[in-house]
Amino acid sequence: MMKLARVKAASATLSKKFASSGVDVLCCNAGVMALRDLATADGYDVQMQTNHLSHFLLRPSGSGASKKN
Repeated sequence: MMKLARVKAASATLSKKFASSGVDVLCCNAGVMALRDLATADGYDVQMQTNHLSHFLLRPSGSGASKKN
């Protein structure tokens, strides 16, 4: 969750794996709190990227994997 490129790669893997069957539930539950004010390699606050941005990117939206045809 700390590197957006890895999150995007994981999303692509999920999209390919579940392209035909779809994903019924994706529970994005990773989170951190009470860390020093640091930035990730992508330039975002660690807590914001881990708790919010990465979850949004992980969801295979628009790929068809999140819904059955």
